[in-house]
Amino acid sequence: DGPFRHLAMARVPGDCLAIVERRAHRDSVHPGPTREVSFDCLACGACCVDNEVQLFDDDVARLRAGGRGELAKRPYARRRDGKLVLVLTRTKRCKQLGEDNRCGIYSVRPAACRDFPVASECCLFSREDALGLVDGE
Repeated sequence: DGPFRHLAMARVPGDCLAIVERRAHRDSVHPGPTREVSFDCLACGACCVDNEVQLFDDDVARLRAGGRGELAKRPYARRRDGKLVLVLTRTKRCKQLGEDNRCGIYSVRPAACRDFPVASECCLFSREDALGLVDGE
């Protein structure tokens, strides 16, 4: 309810607390949003570029149950530093991301993809880093 409706809450790690406090203080001078932005994931797909999606046991089970168990094996996934991660294309795009920016495994996508928060700082960073789009352009 109220101004925080639909916002997620997360514990801030101690080493990040100062950063979060500075940003909260910086933004507290504004009574509300400073502009209106719109995000169309199908026009973007930046979160699926140059990322590292780790596959956990639940993800592998979901892929298998959805008939896509092969995606948890080579050439689609590999072990890196002891973690099972999805492999990217040579252009650093997720192999499951179509040219139309639609996910080819959307119904069985890994938790990291399911939980990625649209319009979050992670989203904004991905848009700027991968596509050169700044703050919701």
